[in-house]
Amino acid sequence: MEISVIIPIYNKAPYLEACLHSVMEQRFTPFEVVAVDDGSTDASGSILDRFAKQYHNLRVIHTENRGVTAARRNAVAEAAGRYITFVDADDTLRPDALSTLHEAIERENADEVVASYYLVSKRQHVCTGLAGEVDPMWMLKQLFAWKAKFSSLWAIIYRRSLLDGCLNTPREVDAGEDIIMQILCLLKKPKVVFITDCVYNYNNGLINDRKITLQRAMAADSVIRNALLASNIGGWGWNLFTLYQIKVYESFIADGQLDVLDKYYRSVRKRLNNNIPLLDRIAISLPPQLAQWAIRWWKRRYQ
Repeated sequence: MEISVIIPIYNKAPYLEACLHSVMEQRFTPFEVVAVDDGSTDASGSILDRFAKQYHNLRVIHTENRGVTAARRNAVAEAAGRYITFVDADDTLRPDALSTLHEAIERENADEVVASYYLVSKRQHVCTGLAGEVDPMWMLKQLFAWKAKFSSLWAIIYRRSLLDGCLNTPREVDAGEDIIMQILCLLKKPKVVFITDCVYNYNNGLINDRKITLQRAMAADSVIRNALLASNIGGWGWNLFTLYQIKVYESFIADGQLDVLDKYYRSVRKRLNNNIPLLDRIAISLPPQLAQWAIRWWKRRYQ
């Protein structure tokens, strides 16, 4: 089997049929689809079972609700493909997505190929403009600084072995888990190739009511910290981790959660140095009430 397409599903019935049609009708062979119904309480499970009767290369796994990372991990463990690609159940693939991704990863003998994508709500093609091999350390810098314009999970094809150990994020991390998975992959220093082809339609306009929590942030920090320790990446990697923590802190403050400084983030101030951007150093050094005003003003004016 060449490609396994992984689709985690939790209560996505209104979008699921379009997603499945876009995947099952790909102009590429051979590929399989491993779809995990993660304890859905809507019609998602029955839609999957109906499609599985029609398409022999679709396997459906029904589980109790364990979270999206567990669903992806379960699917990868069951997958038979040499390569893995992920699709969210409310998105769709372009008709030649699999053939485009497969041709690129084979041609370049890469561990990971990153393509461009289409933002459905904005009718906008998002492309970095990069083509060819890209330094994974540059990608890490972009992700830690919250500047990445490339996808961190979908519109990407992975050599299966690259994902080993990268899908163990705890359930508490129910947002940004795709970024953490990519960080863990990049710390292995894989060969990454960018292509400009658009292969994925991302429904970025859908409502997401998940609110950032301190428990989630601390769990995510723990995963990243342990990975950095294991990789022996050096001081610049820890500066990036400090910047990442400040960016999360800024999100808390913008959201009005001013108590997180004393609950968790005050120690970050001790790690500030000139390698951290000045505005971020200022944001975490100010009293939270002043930082909130400054961060909200900045977001309104520049984002």
